[in-house]
Amino acid sequence: MSDSMLSVMKEVFSNRNVMVITFTTSIYSFFGGLYMTFWPLYLLELGATAEIIGILSMISSTALLLFQLPGGILADKIGRRKVIVYGSIFRLLTPIIYMFAKSWVMVIPGLLCSAMASIYMPAFSALITESLPTKSRGAAFGAYRMITMMPRVVTVFLGGVIM
Repeated sequence: MSDSMLSVMKEVFSNRNVMVITFTTSIYSFFGGLYMTFWPLYLLELGATAEIIGILSMISSTALLLFQLPGGILADKIGRRKVIVYGSIFRLLTPIIYMFAKSWVMVIPGLLCSAMASIYMPAFSALITESLPTKSRGAAFGAYRMITMMPRVVTVFLGGVIM
């Protein structure tokens, strides 16, 4: 790595907010990477058809969209950290609901829980943006995304082995 890349990494990860968010996002990325690639296969095992999988994806995307603006408004009113904590609780519940689903219909509460978790996304983005150095914000986002995406390199393979 070049000196400029190392200096950007040091500067970015010297901020406590960025470190905590990077760590928690990396953990979620690791565990999410274990099953997300195999999500449609899991739904097929639960009895869903290709059409139902499409409908479930549409429900998930629509619900996720609906929580973005309220999440931003809530973050401005009660604070970014509180919204991130509440959203993280829903984020933790989601895979538990998926794990105990006995049919594709029982996945729907998990999809809604995941959508409710997305309420923290605007707060998350704002907190990261405010915490990154302004003179190298683009590089800082690049460093953050690189670190948080690294677990997925191995977890897709590990998820296949586990499945």
